[in-house]
Amino acid sequence: MYINSRAYPRAYREILNSARASASTSNAGQVGVLVLVAPDVDALCACRILVGLLRHDQIGHNVVPVAGWSELARVNREMVEGNTKLRTIILLNLGSLVDLSEYFALPDQATLHVIDSHRPYNLDNLFSAHPEAEKIILWDDGDAEEDMKEERSAYEALQYEPESDSDDEEYEDTDDEDLHWRERQRRLLQDSDDEEGEGGLSDGGSDSSRGKRRRLDENGNEIADPERSQRAPKRMSKKQKSIHQTRIQRYYASGTWYGQSVAGMMYTLATLLRRADNDYLWLAILGLTHQFTSSLIDRERYETFASVLENEVTRLNIGPALNGGANGLTSIHHPDDRSIRPSEEFRFLLFRHWNLYDSMFHSGYVAGKMKLWRDRGRKNLQGLLAKMGFSLEQCKQSFTHMDMDLKRTLRNKVEQVSPEYGLFDIAFPSFIRSFGYQSILSASDVVECVSALLEVANGVRLDFGNEVGGAVWSGSKAWDSSIGKEDGGHDEYEDSGYGGSDKENNGGPTAQQNNTTAHNAAARAEEAAAVAAAKAKKREEAWWVRNFWMAYDSLGNDTGLLRSSLPLSMALHRAIIRQGISILDKQTIKTLRSFRFCIIKEGPDLSIFNHPATLARLGSWLVDSIRDLLEQSSLNSGKNTKVKALPFILASLDERRDAFLVVGITGAAEYGDVRKNRFGLAFQEAAQASGTRTRHDKFEASVVEVRKDDLAAFIQRIHIKL
Repeated sequence: MYINSRAYPRAYREILNSARASASTSNAGQVGVLVLVAPDVDALCACRILVGLLRHDQIGHNVVPVAGWSELARVNREMVEGNTKLRTIILLNLGSLVDLSEYFALPDQATLHVIDSHRPYNLDNLFSAHPEAEKIILWDDGDAEEDMKEERSAYEALQYEPESDSDDEEYEDTDDEDLHWRERQRRLLQDSDDEEGEGGLSDGGSDSSRGKRRRLDENGNEIADPERSQRAPKRMSKKQKSIHQTRIQRYYASGTWYGQSVAGMMYTLATLLRRADNDYLWLAILGLTHQFTSSLIDRERYETFASVLENEVTRLNIGPALNGGANGLTSIHHPDDRSIRPSEEFRFLLFRHWNLYDSMFHSGYVAGKMKLWRDRGRKNLQGLLAKMGFSLEQCKQSFTHMDMDLKRTLRNKVEQVSPEYGLFDIAFPSFIRSFGYQSILSASDVVECVSALLEVANGVRLDFGNEVGGAVWSGSKAWDSSIGKEDGGHDEYEDSGYGGSDKENNGGPTAQQNNTTAHNAAARAEEAAAVAAAKAKKREEAWWVRNFWMAYDSLGNDTGLLRSSLPLSMALHRAIIRQGISILDKQTIKTLRSFRFCIIKEGPDLSIFNHPATLARLGSWLVDSIRDLLEQSSLNSGKNTKVKALPFILASLDERRDAFLVVGITGAAEYGDVRKNRFGLAFQEAAQASGTRTRHDKFEASVVEVRKDDLAAFIQRIHIKL
């Protein structure tokens, strides 16, 4: 079942009541609320809002990060099944794509609340009347209630209407009286339509020729016919069943997309509970900004939600303007200022904390539009800065040390000069917040820092370049990447849901050894391999869990960790742009009939792209860059034709797992356009049809792991399918 936003407070109060009832009978240390959180920025922000509400109501809870479906299954086994004290499970940004009544073994007294921005919804979670499904409550943002009437009608018809054996389009029954009744109803509706077309109701006709008239109440609604309610239920013909099935299939096959951010939904709950404040509002802004900067929603949808949040900013931030200017371009701070203000944000990466040249160079938008992988593109960037009146020396200084007059005039000069270089979307509406003496941070700055902590704070080696004296860091006080260098390998596939095994026995007993010795040696080898695999798996899990909690802590009131992660984010974007330029320079992208394809198999930054979010960033940058490149080529040739926006598949080799991480990205006709992603279904069908060894373990349907030796067959099958 689902609830709309008006019912959020009632659902929350039910969570409180059940948790308090559980606490009165529970032992010390047992909690009745389990919160499972996906490792993304939006989910983290939603989690902090929810945890704040639960703490305010003194409700014991347990927050558990969950990285994928296999991890969710483990949590179900270890923390849900048989837990008689558990009353509520809350899923944040995960779960809506699958039938959860089959996935979870819920205790009798427990309910499952799904708060997820992923679409499409699994219809069994929304509309099923199965007893297990009644315990699943999906928090809807309006999609199910307003936009899914046809899907609901088709689903309920397939679930509850009996099927006829006839292929005829009309309903058929063996009961003659019922046949006569249905015929009269058909004529009645036909006559009623004729009368309405003539402008009024007529008085003639007997029941035998016209059928009984519909009886209407004072509001014009039809009064139920008692005879009709006693008739046999109507039967669905095979043709009608096919129509309903086609409607459901079209809904699922349309691809994946995103609804309202879960942080926004949690802020709605806080508002309806009359507990909204600037901290919760800021988290809602961050959740929405993450969706936009990650190309999960288009600009039109972003601006719709941003305008709502801007009204909230006005309501909660009454007082003098933000110190340092409305856009936070100067460095004047007030110790007690925690205000939020609307701002027009540049598409320059972390420009308040970097130097202006590097910020523009490593911005995906600017780098793609100006083709900065070419010498001419870099000269154009220098020319743009010169036309703005900024010397290259000034632009390579830290932004905080730039001349104050230049910072004050930056916005006007950018708006005047950027259209000459095709930078028409150089700014977008956003928000900034002051943190007293500490700093002024924009929403996009914070999102970039939190994303970097989630993706690369631990587990990889990252070249920090000039940010920390040219060092290659594999660990620090904040980041430790000593994990996952050699362990793992393709032995992990057997423990991770992959079929088959190609391991060879290179050691073990010889033919001259007796059976007892052979058996003992084999047992010891098997035990050692199991221990090694368990340690490798634990270490691999540990780094992303540490990243999760580090990112969670960075969203607190103390911005120390957030500010210390600025070099980390800069280094990550250096690696992304460096890899993208390398791909375009080497021309390693293959254009097939229905999509483009690229493989990353080597390079100093290879391990960085083993995270799906980082790989998706690179893919999105390549999609925009290729489109701009082809459009410019078309204009230069005098054709002036619209370039076809092809989807993109990007595969990166994970040497530890002997597998490729594959991400599917939709093509876009123009910058900021977002389309439904159909790669999730295509990946599943390709794996089944080709027999390749794959693992669909991420909550993003368009992400899959493919065994190294099977990648060619997998891509070939997708080429045939699309």
